[in-house]
Amino acid sequence: MADTKEGREKQAQDEETRQRERALDEALDRADEAEPETAEEAEADEAEAGEADADETEAAEEVEADEDDVDADGAEQADATDQGTTTGS
Repeated sequence: MADTKEGREKQAQDEETRQRERALDEALDRADEAEPETAEEAEADEAEAGEADADETEAAEEVEADEDDVDADGAEQADATDQGTTTGS
């Protein structure tokens, strides 16, 4: 191919077309990505996580308290049974 003005213009036009296509492809790829969290969103997520942890801790403490009540009731019944057998004989 001879080096003509038309050839140089076509090459320049082809290069511009390739650059536009590349930029469009990159923009479409970025559109598929999730946007990074803002500082406010990150703080809100941390606050929600903290509340969930507090709720789980509170629920666990309630279960432990209930278990302690059951243990205490069982001990009282055992004591009453022991006292009933020793005093009844």
